[in-house]
Amino acid sequence: MPPTVDIYSLAAKPIEMFFNNVSLGIASSFTWTTSELVYLVTNWHNITGINPITGEHLHSQGGEPNRLVVQIDLADYRGGRGPIDVALYDKQGRPVWLEHPLRQGIDVVAILLPGMPGGVPHPVNLMPTDPMAVHVGMDAFIISDTHSGFKLAYFQFGNAPASPASRSFDWHVTDHLSFL
Repeated sequence: MPPTVDIYSLAAKPIEMFFNNVSLGIASSFTWTTSELVYLVTNWHNITGINPITGEHLHSQGGEPNRLVVQIDLADYRGGRGPIDVALYDKQGRPVWLEHPLRQGIDVVAILLPGMPGGVPHPVNLMPTDPMAVHVGMDAFIISDTHSGFKLAYFQFGNAPASPASRSFDWHVTDHLSFL
């Protein structure tokens, strides 16, 4: 019997950042859809190679990605994935990603994905969800990177942190990202 894959594991997409053909690192992302367009959502530092707080390069040689490869699920094989190469800059050298208008301190971007014949993006905002209350010390599972060598990102165990403003907070998926 084939292993069961949780639907939320399909939402997590491993990415590998490159400068030309030199790998700079791996990270995680997820897809989001709006108006029939599919976006890849990941951290700003993943696609710029720059620490958003200090402004320093993350790669030891100062490498900054100019493309990434995202693993997208294949329609005909549950758990199988295929690579999509995504340029991070257009022909004029302008970034192709969307970022929050305030950018400062907001470490997230969205990149419009090209057509994916035979691919299924599994956007997280189309998955079934029930709002849940998260309280300090509550168990949490966090999407992690793909150091395991598998093409599926995996979840790590953790605990919800204390919030200085409140002892509890609501954690749920909304129907939009503010900058899309």
